[in-house]
Amino acid sequence: MEEKDKRKRKSKDKTVKQLRDELKKNRNRILLLEKERTDRKKREEKLKSDRDRLQGLMDGLNRTEIGVDIVNTDYEILFQNKVLKKRFGDCAGKLCYEEYTKRKKPCDPCPMEKAVKSGKARKAEMKGADERDYELLSAPLPNPEGTVDKVIEVVRDITERKRLESRMSQTFDALNSSINSIILCNLAGEINFVNPAFLRMFEYKNKKEVIGKNAAELFASEKTKIFADVKAIIDETKGETEEFLARRKNGTNFPVEVSSSVVTDKEGKPVGRMASFVDITKRNKAEEELKAANQQLQASNQQLRAAEQQLRVSNQQLDASNKQLRASEQQLRSEIKERKKNEEKIKRSLREKEVMLQEIHHRVKNNMQIISSLLKLQYEHIEDEQMLKTLKSSQDRIRSMALIHEKLYQSEDFARVDFAKYVKSLLSYLFGSFGISQRVIQLNVKITDVFLELNTAIPCALIINELVSNSLKHGFPDRKKGEIIVSMHPVSENKIELTVSDNGVGLPEQVDLKSAKSLGLHLVNMLAEDQLHGEVSLNREKGTHFCIQFEVMQ
Repeated sequence: MEEKDKRKRKSKDKTVKQLRDELKKNRNRILLLEKERTDRKKREEKLKSDRDRLQGLMDGLNRTEIGVDIVNTDYEILFQNKVLKKRFGDCAGKLCYEEYTKRKKPCDPCPMEKAVKSGKARKAEMKGADERDYELLSAPLPNPEGTVDKVIEVVRDITERKRLESRMSQTFDALNSSINSIILCNLAGEINFVNPAFLRMFEYKNKKEVIGKNAAELFASEKTKIFADVKAIIDETKGETEEFLARRKNGTNFPVEVSSSVVTDKEGKPVGRMASFVDITKRNKAEEELKAANQQLQASNQQLRAAEQQLRVSNQQLDASNKQLRASEQQLRSEIKERKKNEEKIKRSLREKEVMLQEIHHRVKNNMQIISSLLKLQYEHIEDEQMLKTLKSSQDRIRSMALIHEKLYQSEDFARVDFAKYVKSLLSYLFGSFGISQRVIQLNVKITDVFLELNTAIPCALIINELVSNSLKHGFPDRKKGEIIVSMHPVSENKIELTVSDNGVGLPEQVDLKSAKSLGLHLVNMLAEDQLHGEVSLNREKGTHFCIQFEVMQ
């Protein structure tokens, strides 16, 4: 029983101890919770205070149209004020470079990245998605652990400033590139800008020599009245154009035309003057020359009036001459009319003679063909072979002369023969007459643009007939292959050379051209010397080569 009571007492003591320990732990927990509640309340109050200060800052920035946002190091937008929301929409949770600049990757350089790395504020300019220009100031925001995982950014719209800077740059570029000399002065007349044309005109080396001077020093000091006018132009608010005497750096004076205008600020208040200088030295000289020219012109006008008087007298004389001229013209027209009638009669007579001459050539050709035909009929009654050859040669000679009359009959020019066409027809007839093909004995005619009168053409035709016939009969025995060349060309203004050659067996050495018994060679020599009054030469190398030079009438 006692043992059992002891166990119960031990168990009870143990339970009380546990309850005391647990009570102690609970008291500690309550104290810890109370402290946490107090700390949380302090943090909430501080956070509210910070939020109120931040809200006040934001409200102030909203009124100044300055944008503010908070961006973490992952480029995620955590906060935007009303200005940025109005411009780009609510972009919370989105990437800054995509929403603000429509880029697919972060800006380069990125001010947020530089601010995080350096721990200091960094500034940059960017082109927004709305095509406006912005200035971005990024400042690091450390967390409670002291590291930087986000930045606060202040965004200002600088589009108007950039446009103004661009316009100012363009304005100064235009002033610097102007061919006119230009200066800018403040209201006190002190020069604060000059362009290169001004330096060249006034012969200054650089702008430092001019900047800060009073504009009145640019003009001749001895003319006080001009000084007063200059101050009215440079220092006052009126704008006009006048002429003055300017002074170069070396002290020499020269005339200029000055045009001035007022320079104002944004509110329209005058802040200075702009003056443009034009050197009018040449213009003044030209005006003086023009004045002198006008005086000369007046003198010339007086002379002109005197000349007009003389011209009227001359016109009266000219009228009288015109009357005589018209009478002469009438007489001349009558003579021209009579001359045209006579010319028409001559043309009709000439046409009749041309028809008659054409008919004569036609009849001569026909008569020669009749003679040739009679000789051919005679062949049938002659058995002597030598006689037949003689008649055949005579027939060829008659045919060569008849062919000339045929060419003249067919030509529009009855005075001259186109000798190239004639020779080709003659040689074609001869080759056919001898029954020789040009594939066996090759024919080469070298005659171009040679026209001969009838008295010259007939002897030349007979000579070619005799020499080519002689080559065909004797130059190529047993129908041996070879070549015959006939050429004719001018060797001077009034001399022609005729050559007939072949590469056959050639003339025997004992045959003398001057004393040849052959009728053909005798006829060639006689025609060349007596009718053409030319010279005949013979070359026996590599066949037979006849050359005849004779003069012709132009």
